[in-house]
Amino acid sequence: MQSTLQQLQHDLAFHVKRRIEAEREAGGHLASAPRPRPSSDSESVTPLRAETTAAQQRRMADPDVLSEAARIQRARAAAADEGLSDDQSVEDYGVDCEVPPLTSDSRLVDEVAAIAVCMAKMKESAKVMYDTEATAPSTSTAPWWSSALHMRDMKASAARLDYHAHTALNWSHRSMEQLLLQAVMLNNVSVSTRTQLLEQQQHWQEFQTRLRDGQQTVTQLQADIARYQARVQAEMARRAALQEELRLCAQERGLVDPGERNPLKAELALLLEEREWPSPTLKKDASVVLDWLRSVSTTLE
Repeated sequence: MQSTLQQLQHDLAFHVKRRIEAEREAGGHLASAPRPRPSSDSESVTPLRAETTAAQQRRMADPDVLSEAARIQRARAAAADEGLSDDQSVEDYGVDCEVPPLTSDSRLVDEVAAIAVCMAKMKESAKVMYDTEATAPSTSTAPWWSSALHMRDMKASAARLDYHAHTALNWSHRSMEQLLLQAVMLNNVSVSTRTQLLEQQQHWQEFQTRLRDGQQTVTQLQADIARYQARVQAEMARRAALQEELRLCAQERGLVDPGERNPLKAELALLLEEREWPSPTLKKDASVVLDWLRSVSTTLE
């Protein structure tokens, strides 16, 4: 961009120098030429008027003169952004674009979009410069720097291109800052996540250890329960055998009915029979109870 501006300045200085030299040469020819003497000879007046009329016609036929207002308006539009042609001129592009400060609400997608907008405007400015060069190329007899309006177009487009290039560069720096900030945040999150994962892994190992210990305890308890159940079953079988012996004994001694199946009645009858009572009254009551136990309808629980 700097080289383009330097080339434009060099071309402008060269064009101004040529115009000054041409004016000087024209002034010298006019000074050295003999002044026409006043005469009534129509042959000396007619060629001068014809030359003046032809020069006026050439100036009127010049497209730069005919479209001067339109080309000035186009140059102003090329020097300003879209919608700002009335408020922004070439001088406004001499300052850098102010990028908003970085905040917590800044998003990388917005910064990339701003860079894309600047690139599009740079492309438009470059296209205007290309069109100007194509309209009046440097190799032609009337290059673009020989026209003030073409020079205006080129300078305005170059200024606009340089402005949007600096703006895109500023947004690029902002996006780099945003990326750096996001990288720092992600690093902090990564460190925190790694610490939490290590803690969770340690808790998981402790849980696995406790689970193994609990499983071993449960296995031991199940073995103890099975052993105690076997002992209880053995004792229950022994108790049932003893009760069966008591019932048979009570039936053999005639203390209970032969069809009696309740071991409690047989046990109570044997206790009353084997007990020595201290008084005849108690012995008589025991005999009454024994007679009552011999009844089949008597139920004990």
